[in-house]
Amino acid sequence: NAGNTFSGKTINLGGNIDLGAHYWTPIGDYYHPFSGSFDGQNYVISNLIINQPSLSWAGLFGLTSTTSAISNLGISNVSIMGDWLLGGLAGENMGSITNSYSTGVIYGYAYIGGLVGRNEGSITTSHASSTVTATSSSGGGLVGQNVTPGSISNSYSSGLVNGDSYLGGLAGENFRASITNSYSTSNVEGVASMGYLGGLVGMFSGTIENCYATGSITGLGNLGGLIGEIYLNGTITNAYATGSVTGTDNLGGLIGDIYGNGSITNTYASGKVTVKATGSGINV
Repeated sequence: NAGNTFSGKTINLGGNIDLGAHYWTPIGDYYHPFSGSFDGQNYVISNLIINQPSLSWAGLFGLTSTTSAISNLGISNVSIMGDWLLGGLAGENMGSITNSYSTGVIYGYAYIGGLVGRNEGSITTSHASSTVTATSSSGGGLVGQNVTPGSISNSYSSGLVNGDSYLGGLAGENFRASITNSYSTSNVEGVASMGYLGGLVGMFSGTIENCYATGSITGLGNLGGLIGEIYLNGTITNAYATGSVTGTDNLGGLIGDIYGNGSITNTYASGKVTVKATGSGINV
């Protein structure tokens, strides 16, 4: 963070590390993103603790650049409290993440993910099993926000996602980005004022192919077993949802609402859809 971004260098983790006796300072910040390669060699970093409610870009890594590559790394039992852009592995990823995972508890305001807060790079063959809370918006079991040119493939999430709006089992928000061959079993709970909750993605544009979600969805409006709302242009192919959906209005076993253009092919839902006693029951 003092200026050496490790560009062109490779770091190999040589063993498991327990960070439980320390408060952690994320590697790489807004001005000095981590730009090298980090190979965990299938070792695990455990008990990472960050407790700074005003801190953004927080995780093992704060911000990674387009030249970064993180692989073969486990992050176990994290405890992160911060503000924006929080994830067990990285607050924001612009490079590549491969064969890595994170578990633990992550709590913040917006763009909160079990693995990555915001992804503009590639995430492949990775997963997260976490309790994720986004008190404002964009919380996801794997990624808080996946934004173009970001991609998620062959990855999954489990656990619990809760907060206010734009919440998804896998990604809270997917903006003109792609998700392929991935799934989520995370339950999603909207516990505040708004909605847009989905078993896979809360607010969606871009492409989804060969994906599914099985978690339950509970909140207010615009809830779907797979997608809360499609906005702009969204294409979904070969997907399904089996989780239950419980809310007030704009509810669907598959999709809560389509605002814009949606293309849905070879896709189904089998979960129960229920209107709360306080709900209007409109568009169910």
